Amino acid sequence: MNYWDDIHPAFESAEAMLAAVNDDMTQLPEAVQAFLSVYGAQGVIDNGGLEYFFEADWDGTPPYDDVIAAFETIGCSEQAAALRDVVGTFPFVEPHLHRDKRQAFMDAHYDAEVFGVPEWRSAYLMFNDKVWEKLAEYCEAHRDEFA
Repeated sequence: MNYWDDIHPAFESAEAMLAAVNDDMTQLPEAVQAFLSVYGAQGVIDNGGLEYFFEADWDGTPPYDDVIAAFETIGCSEQAAALRDVVGTFPFVEPHLHRDKRQAFMDAHYDAEVFGVPEWRSAYLMFNDKVWEKLAEYCEAHRDEFA
């Protein structure tokens, strides 16, 4: 299955919809919001692991629970659980609001031999092509909401 055949058109449509509402994701259909959350998160994780995901502040600084819910919405419950576990490793509340603290935590736990935080390695392995496959299935099931 070439999942990009479903994902690419959905992404183009979602981006146009987002631009039409001045980048206010809350104005989009829930299916499009979930799609954009997973698409963005998975793309960043693919590029640099969970460390990249946590290094950045996301537009609007949504709680990580929103991203976790998006993974659950598209049928990636294992990845959602893995992300929830990783978020739980931060020793402070509301880590989505504290970029400097997240970075300090990652710096203190970083291991150059594994190119990341060793405790996160098994969670990172969950974020693979299955996410893209589920996202493509989700796009297909919600095609009308991307029109």
